[in-house]
Amino acid sequence: MRRPFSARSAAAMLVTGMAAAIIGTAAPAWAGRTTHTVHPGESIQAAIDASRPGDKIKIKAGTYHENVYVNKDFIELEGDGAHETTLLPPAVVAPNPCADASGIFGAVCVGFSQNPVKGFELEDMRIEGFLNGAFLVNTEGAEVDHMVFANNEVYGAFYNSSTGGDYHDNIAYGSAEAGLYFGDSPNADVKVEDNEVYGNGNGLFLRDAANGRVEDNHAHDNCIGILVLNTGEPGDASRWTLDDNRVVHNDKACPAGDEGPAVSGIGIALAGATKVTVDDNTVDDNVPSGPTDASGGIVLVSTIDEGGTPASDNRITDNHLDGNRPFDISDDGAGTGNRFDDNRCETSSPAGLCGHDNGHHDDQTDSGNHDSRV
Repeated sequence: MRRPFSARSAAAMLVTGMAAAIIGTAAPAWAGRTTHTVHPGESIQAAIDASRPGDKIKIKAGTYHENVYVNKDFIELEGDGAHETTLLPPAVVAPNPCADASGIFGAVCVGFSQNPVKGFELEDMRIEGFLNGAFLVNTEGAEVDHMVFANNEVYGAFYNSSTGGDYHDNIAYGSAEAGLYFGDSPNADVKVEDNEVYGNGNGLFLRDAANGRVEDNHAHDNCIGILVLNTGEPGDASRWTLDDNRVVHNDKACPAGDEGPAVSGIGIALAGATKVTVDDNTVDDNVPSGPTDASGGIVLVSTIDEGGTPASDNRITDNHLDGNRPFDISDDGAGTGNRFDDNRCETSSPAGLCGHDNGHHDDQTDSGNHDSRV
């Protein structure tokens, strides 16, 4: 499985040396909220700097060449719509904790304080052409919705060392590592709902993070639709619920690189993941188009060789799978306690993960309802 390009190193580098950073303060009463309006040609960052915790920054329709930084609690950045307000890279980088003369880590950078930045909201705009779009580190309860993250080089949206939050109704495409990424968060407690991710390395990427819900998303035409990965770093990849997602036609090919092997044609991958529930998803037509170590509809693999763990104690239930190659469901057998119930599919490895006789099948062409432990 591919590892995220520079995810850990980027976060570590940016957190280092933040003793002088301004720390967010508690939110004021909403009755005292001020709305700061920004028009084309004006500075979004100036409005943020002039705001107090709890204020709203309203960004009017237009194109803004700017990178911005938020380190105050309960700040809301709202555009006029993802097809109306666009943020593009500036000709001259504005230095902040995640931007310097060498480049911009995030178009909208939030956190990097000694205390978590709370209650940030980002909505209704388009971010395109940056190294990363939204870049959140050490945040609490952030909400990102109705955004378009278009052709940002590494990540569309990056969530790291954070807890809580709600990412919904976003579109993310054209990023090499992931459209939406959630990492290094032992109690993420985040909801990821109603997003569309396509044309990325990984559509949704959950790495060394635990405890969240991924529901009603559409992941298509990525190398991997949804990846839950344990790399062996502190924490684990566990206690996620993947429910009612449509994960289809993830046949893009990602070549091998410094961060991992070549990969293609995987719908949902549980790589060293534990205690993950994969329920009532549609996983169809995930077929590799290039070299890959694994492929198929729902794939359980160990990451022991990479310092992680076997995929264990996962529950795969009530999913509909069809047209995945080479198998609709596969389990490498390294883990224990994985349960496969009532999945409607035709092919599996080992045999018997599809079917209706509540036993272990001897072939790979059964369909119907099935209850099996591997």
